[in-house]
Amino acid sequence: MPATTSEPKLTVSVRITNGGGGIGQVRLFLNGSAVVQDSGGGAALASLGSTRTYTVQLTDGPNVLQAEAYNAENSMHSDSAIAKISANLPPANRGKLHALVVGIQEFANPKLKLAYPVRDAEMFAETLTTYSEALFGKPDIRMLTKPDETTREALIRAIKDMRANVAPDDLFVFYVASHGTTDDGEYFLITSNVGSVSSEHLKTDAISKEELTGLIANIPATKRLMVIDTCNAEALGNALLTRGLDEPTALKILSRAVGTTVLAASTSTQEALEGYQGHGLFSYVVAQGLAGKGDVGRDGFVSTLGLAHYVDFQVPEIAEREFNHKQFPVIEISGQEFPLTKVR
Repeated sequence: MPATTSEPKLTVSVRITNGGGGIGQVRLFLNGSAVVQDSGGGAALASLGSTRTYTVQLTDGPNVLQAEAYNAENSMHSDSAIAKISANLPPANRGKLHALVVGIQEFANPKLKLAYPVRDAEMFAETLTTYSEALFGKPDIRMLTKPDETTREALIRAIKDMRANVAPDDLFVFYVASHGTTDDGEYFLITSNVGSVSSEHLKTDAISKEELTGLIANIPATKRLMVIDTCNAEALGNALLTRGLDEPTALKILSRAVGTTVLAASTSTQEALEGYQGHGLFSYVVAQGLAGKGDVGRDGFVSTLGLAHYVDFQVPEIAEREFNHKQFPVIEISGQEFPLTKVR
């Protein structure tokens, strides 16, 4: 039988041994969702192996902890070490919804300017607030839309600041509308401070896939939704998308890395598909899904699977019908299905 505890937090020690390929990241999962992503304590420490200690917030009932260590290149991981513990915690309030909603449309380089991210972010936040309250009570939603709020440093700080308020039973939502690109196989989120999109500047000025997954993975919520609308403006074309791995592939890797649900717009090098009903096409469809059209089970709730199903069918259909253009969203789901909104 698994061990039991009445304490809400657990100290976990993970012993790591170098098997010849060095030691890179260590990831700790709780009930299938990543709650810790540790990039290590330096080359010397990693080369010898070490014991690392983490504090994990438990959820009431069964808790399955799973630890994985990666090699120095983060290309292979160890077999999982698994431990089970049952927590008998005092009755708590229902889980809350915490959301960080980001719209970036002005950049250091004015040629990167977009038309709809701020409006899209406002629509998403309003829809989430209206239809989630019946499930989660008053949501904790933070909006970032001004240029000084959406720099690389400001966005990283905002994600870190939300950690203290999020509990394991909560739902964490991250929405961002901006530019996104890949360079040499690495995904980058373009923040407002970005001027040049050269390889050298992306590494210092934008937020990489590695950084983004680490930030999200260290938020203790076991239910997470990421909505990434990083359609690129038509004028950017090949400059943003043809160097290395394509964006949908990068975002599939992102979903697997953090154990969460990712809905992402598929970007074309020919047309951004902005300007549908006064919004970006992808964000408009996501908001419509949350407001009720994603209630595929007709039970009054929109779940992660229902929303994904609606977005997956509607975006290509509208893109073809209204724009004579092909656009396919990226849908990646890991972990359990859970409700997002109550629509009747």
